[in-house]
Amino acid sequence: MTANSTTDQTEISAPDVMERIVQGADMSIIDVRIDEDLQSNPVLIPGSIGWPFLGMSGLAAARPMQDCVVVCHKGLKLSQGAAAELRALGVSARALRGGILGWLDQGLPIVPRVDDGPTRWVLDAEGSPDAIAASWLLHRFAAPRSLQLWVPERELANVADRFDAGIARFDRTDFTGRLPIWPELDRVVETIRRGGPVFAGARRKYLNPNTRAEALWPVCDMILAAGAMDHAA
Repeated sequence: MTANSTTDQTEISAPDVMERIVQGADMSIIDVRIDEDLQSNPVLIPGSIGWPFLGMSGLAAARPMQDCVVVCHKGLKLSQGAAAELRALGVSARALRGGILGWLDQGLPIVPRVDDGPTRWVLDAEGSPDAIAASWLLHRFAAPRSLQLWVPERELANVADRFDAGIARFDRTDFTGRLPIWPELDRVVETIRRGGPVFAGARRKYLNPNTRAEALWPVCDMILAAGAMDHAA
């Protein structure tokens, strides 16, 4: 076995992770940095979740995963050890080569590290393209593990207050402040927010707003992938 093939089984490059994010791959990104390293670089890779590096057995039990990328500060002992433990537990896991520093050196998208925030987000059940875009951004980047509560627009504030939820709207900084710093994504979101026949058809087909949003998430993924390819060209 060559050194390169061994590395491919234990590590993955930042550009390869970015490509998988754009493609909407079923991939978990686990950030195991210690507090000191998080304070020196208070940013995250979009869609990642934080977890203690010594807690991989608990992570594997709490969050079923098939494919996982582990991130630490420099891609050395913490991510390598945590990824190895996940592999021992039956999870396909690799360390991010270069860690978060390597990611930043590549100029790839990041999200600000903020508090854990709401575990519930309320959205307008009318299901406008704006709301679908917000739903997709929550699902893919801002709060992947949160519950999305679709309610009439007039009840957004009341439900948010009673259920300790955030309001997923583009005029609210508590929502937009959790989105990736990524100009390409801004262009994609504007395309989604303009809507189109697919979005109008989904409103007629799906009465349940959760089902409607989930049916449109892959469409949003395709718009992101197409936008990234056009930009690269």
